[in-house]
Amino acid sequence: MVLRSRPVRLAISLMDRPCLWSCRMFIHSSNFTMGADPSLNEMTHCGGLSLPPPVNKRPVASFTFSPESPKTGERVTFDASASYDPDGEITLYHWELEKGSIRTGVRVTYIFRKAGSYPVTLTVEDDQGARSSETKTVTVAETPNKPPIPLFTFTPQDPELGEQITFDASASYDPDGSIVSYEWDFGDGTTARGVTATHKFDNPGNYLVTLTVTDDEGASASQTIPIFLTSGEVRVVLDFPSPGPEPRGLAWSGRHLWCADMSGEGSLYKINPSNGNVVERLSSPGIYPLGLAWDGRYLWNIDPVEVKIFQIDPTSGRVVNDEGIDIPGPDPTGLAWGNSHLWVADGETLKIYKLDPSTGRIVDSLSTPGEFPKGLAWDGSHLWLVDMVSGLYRIEPKTGKIVAFYELLPGARAEGLAWDGSHLWLADSEQDKIYKISF
Repeated sequence: MVLRSRPVRLAISLMDRPCLWSCRMFIHSSNFTMGADPSLNEMTHCGGLSLPPPVNKRPVASFTFSPESPKTGERVTFDASASYDPDGEITLYHWELEKGSIRTGVRVTYIFRKAGSYPVTLTVEDDQGARSSETKTVTVAETPNKPPIPLFTFTPQDPELGEQITFDASASYDPDGSIVSYEWDFGDGTTARGVTATHKFDNPGNYLVTLTVTDDEGASASQTIPIFLTSGEVRVVLDFPSPGPEPRGLAWSGRHLWCADMSGEGSLYKINPSNGNVVERLSSPGIYPLGLAWDGRYLWNIDPVEVKIFQIDPTSGRVVNDEGIDIPGPDPTGLAWGNSHLWVADGETLKIYKLDPSTGRIVDSLSTPGEFPKGLAWDGSHLWLVDMVSGLYRIEPKTGKIVAFYELLPGARAEGLAWDGSHLWLADSEQDKIYKISF
């Protein structure tokens, strides 16, 4: 059976040319017949209707990268997940990152080794073979060089005088390059080069050994470790409580020990050295008594608040030198009388000043062997200096050379020092004690 329809006119466009078709449709074996209207002089087409395929649309390339301001050696991530194809799918992601550097994939990473501006191009291709591209400029800055890390050890850990010590810097490293030089300063005027070095110390003292390493970019860094070489051990001969809770200076007057104490309004105590009993007390002429010295007749006392050194009559407490003499440094910490001069230690300048007692003029100066000088004494030929952290030093007064060194008593906070002709006396502000010591 054949079903026929009445003619139907269709207005369609073929190849961009308008046409008017007259169609009579019949069903027979799944076919239909369309006939052109003869009046339009158009051709007649029979069979299945064929139309041209749709035009493929190009994909859209789009990408981001992070970090946006990368540095050399830093990993940069490129992400093309924002790319799309409006009528299909993307089958290829092609990256041109740097000359000769090609990557594929939705996300890629890359490391730029040199600073500069780099054009990066993403090309995407869809399932119909159409392509599109996007180019962005990546500006890469130079990564600041990281300094090397100096690390060293030494053996033996407790060396003795004259014993060979081996220093080893093999644990040192450079986080972004390599170390090209190792330099050693042993703190006694001698130096060495190399990953390892050997050295021995012939004189007692506190030596600051410094390793300096330099990397392939010219950056340097140093590590310093103190090494203590003692002349022996300190032995306590006698001790008793200090007359006040804050002892800050000692002096020996031949038969008695004097102690400067800063508590209250400040006091100068004359002490029986055999038992610690107070024989006499004088008021300090200044506000903050610190450091004491005995010149054979008078006491000398530092007052850092008034920035003066006073000469005091030990009988009356009267100031002998009128208004005192000026302190040579900003942080006086110790005072001694020796060889007809005053000696003043300063904790800020780390100097020991030799002063003319009549004028306060600086005659000479020495560097302190420690960083926290707290007391001075004169034994007739040499200076003694107590450092609050490192210990006791005997110093040649002309050259500053250390001729003896002893570690402090455990837990002691040394704040004053005196010499009685055969022993040292030490004031300890931590234990509030005064010690008579020998070696």
